[in-house]
Amino acid sequence: MAIKFKVGELMAKKASSRGQRVITLAYMERELIEMFGNGQGISRNTLAKLADGKAVKGISWDVLEKLCLYFECQPGDLISLENSNHG
Repeated sequence: MAIKFKVGELMAKKASSRGQRVITLAYMERELIEMFGNGQGISRNTLAKLADGKAVKGISWDVLEKLCLYFECQPGDLISLENSNHG
């Protein structure tokens, strides 16, 4: 089993709901800084890994909370547990 982050999917949905084609990481980072103040956002490196579905060792509750507030969603909307075949 593996945990998959669905940040990329949520970025696409948010862009669509705003009538935009895409939301870039730089744009999302700026919006997070505006929401939470400079130095209180989420690093672009972390955003990139989560958006690309790349493996991360973990995220803090603080980051999870900020993503939920940004996407107006629940933690279960951000992550899923999927089968991983190590064949």
